[in-house]
Amino acid sequence: MRINGSLARKAIRELMARGSIRLVSAHSSQQIYTRATNT
Repeated sequence: MRINGSLARKAIRELMARGSIRLVSAHSSQQIYTRATNT
């Protein structure tokens, strides 16, 4: 399955809103995410 960057960014925002992932590090052109755990 292939998706474009615009759709991928929207999916990441949705996962962040649900609490499924969390931001680890952000730079001007790159963000790093990880799965959210209960701790």
